[in-house]
Amino acid sequence: MLYHLFIYGAIWYRFCVHYNTIWYHNQEVIFMYFPRIGELRIDNDKTQQEIADYLHCNRQVYARYERGIREIPVSMLIKLALLYQVSIDYLVGLSEKKQYSS
Repeated sequence: MLYHLFIYGAIWYRFCVHYNTIWYHNQEVIFMYFPRIGELRIDNDKTQQEIADYLHCNRQVYARYERGIREIPVSMLIKLALLYQVSIDYLVGLSEKKQYSS
């Protein structure tokens, strides 16, 4: 787990980024993963199969997204944000605020 600082406007933010590192053909490959997708699934009493069906993907593929073995596409992050009614910033750990401002 690494902590990064970034500036948005005149405000400093600190957010947590999780990395999963694998080696492929003698090169390090780093995948970013977001633990909140699993936490939200459990909090909403959903199974991995139910979420995989919602995303139109295989359950094993979705399980790999949750564990960080496979990088989740932005299109699926958008669908998950709509399903859980949270902001994408919250899903990826950029914000502690669940709801997006409208």
